Amino acid sequence: FLCIAPPAMDLFQYIKSRVSILDVVSEYVALKRAGTYYKGNCPIHAERTPSFTVSPHRGIYYCFGCSKGGDAIAFLAEVERCTAREAALSLAERFNIDIPDEIISSSAHTTQSSSERERYFAACTAFADWCIKNLNQSEKARAYLAERGISTRTAERFMIGYCLSGERATQALLAFSRERSVLAHDLIGAHILKEGSHGLFSPFEERIIFPIQNTLGSVCGFGGRIFQKGDTRPKYVNSQDHALFTKSTLLYGLAQNKKSIHSARTAHLVEGY
Repeated sequence: FLCIAPPAMDLFQYIKSRVSILDVVSEYVALKRAGTYYKGNCPIHAERTPSFTVSPHRGIYYCFGCSKGGDAIAFLAEVERCTAREAALSLAERFNIDIPDEIISSSAHTTQSSSERERYFAACTAFADWCIKNLNQSEKARAYLAERGISTRTAERFMIGYCLSGERATQALLAFSRERSVLAHDLIGAHILKEGSHGLFSPFEERIIFPIQNTLGSVCGFGGRIFQKGDTRPKYVNSQDHALFTKSTLLYGLAQNKKSIHSARTAHLVEGY
């Protein structure tokens, strides 16, 4: 007898087998049951009459208005304007799915652009985590936030941090980042560090740091605010524009609040962070 081994499961199949498309779509669309499928207004194009459908038993969605359709990964990639791989990894994180190393390595993109994306987000995450650590160890920074009415819980939710200054701080950031496989050139490429006449420095030094997330929840940029008396620098400094960060296209706080906005069907827009 000829024994044929089943084909190895790739990343997309692995995620789809562990995620309900209904759970994914329900975070973006108010669905009502209609027999064996669910129906609602399409989140991809504007419409008044619901033409967007989800078939849980088939694991797919389809809109009769704009003709968009596909599985849970395709849906998330469409509404969040990201790649299929980014959507798959986002779902894995969102639903606490542990992905075997062999699946990650077999499906990893080898293109330079994909590698650059991963390094950029890794650098931003490392800097955000380092600033959070600094905030927890700085009485003056915590006192300023308390004075402004920002609780510890709020600071944690929005990943607010504090960037130290000086050569020792830069070396500490580099050491902290190396532990996460993030190198100096990654931090420079993400505009977190710059090369000056006296070595590397950060434009965010001695500022309260507000990490900016994209809609998938990945840290992709920063806003830094002065807070100490006598500091005459500009009140705010923001990350430079990058292929993965354009400040004018992002809405601060949306990543943390989009589910509650969807439930309440209401959003209040205010200035600043």
